[in-house]
Amino acid sequence: MGSGNIVHNLQLADFDDPSGAPENIAFSTAVRDSVAQRQDESILSYQKLPYASWAVPTPDHFLPLPTVLGAAQGEKAEIFNDVQNLSSISMTSFAFGLQK
Repeated sequence: MGSGNIVHNLQLADFDDPSGAPENIAFSTAVRDSVAQRQDESILSYQKLPYASWAVPTPDHFLPLPTVLGAAQGEKAEIFNDVQNLSSISMTSFAFGLQK
């Protein structure tokens, strides 16, 4: 199990915007698709994904994801939360090991 945020840019948080900014949605979608397809190298090289510097200004909240991917090597990901909010936060969450 790991904890973090796919997108975590508190400097750009907009408490009047309950949805995600276009940059948030683009980066979150790229990450979600890479995890779902188990393109782990794409996650390890997340800086190459669209809007990465906007979405991940510091890696501390993103790094749990590659750690969990390594621990769940070979496991298919299930998305159980796919929420973007405050314009610049993505709470997308993945579960592993649920399929038999």
